[in-house]
Amino acid sequence: MKRFFPLTAFFAIVGLLGVLGCSPEGDDSTFNNTNNNTNNSSMCTEGQKVCFNNIIQVCANDAWVNETVCGTGTQPPICDDHDGNPICADCVAGGTTCGDDNNVHACDANGNVGLVTIQCDSAAGEQCLEANGTANCDSPCIRAASTKSYRGCDYWVVSTLNSQLSSLFDSNFAIVVDNSNEADASVTMTGPGVNISETIAAHTLRVFTMPFNEEIQRAGGSDPLESG
Repeated sequence: MKRFFPLTAFFAIVGLLGVLGCSPEGDDSTFNNTNNNTNNSSMCTEGQKVCFNNIIQVCANDAWVNETVCGTGTQPPICDDHDGNPICADCVAGGTTCGDDNNVHACDANGNVGLVTIQCDSAAGEQCLEANGTANCDSPCIRAASTKSYRGCDYWVVSTLNSQLSSLFDSNFAIVVDNSNEADASVTMTGPGVNISETIAAHTLRVFTMPFNEEIQRAGGSDPLESG
């Protein structure tokens, strides 16, 4: 199956600014300055270990104390709960992760990157993205397919009756391609008498004039013009 860069896509940037402040009051004897976290609001069992962001913490004297900071030195970057016995790992055990090859990999029970489960098509603009221990291939075309709008990557040309259209257009067909992306788009068109492959620059519009086709004009042909 052919894949192409999107003709157009929408992007939204959401900014989020959070401000957190605290001023301990009363007896602060249980506050451990070596923790540098807010995890001490809950009770703990002596010797118990948990993940706090990318830090392995241990309960000591009814307070959470930093034991290991994942991602520092030779430690892998992720703190994985590992069934109640936290470890520093390269990925979330049992989940999926993005490999250096831009593909989706399985993550084994010990938090090691395993075999490829999904190959992302880099040539088609796909990128491996990971969140909360789950990775998948993503691209503007994939997002466009899920939004169900007129913006997308694959199209089939059809004709519509228009009694107000000038007779000057009786034997003319054209397709307008609008690329509002930040990147260039590869456009391929195939069909009866048509075989076009061109690149449309970012933020430009291009009109492609097609040869007259009776089947498309009558909207009854079995071999439509396809573009992507």
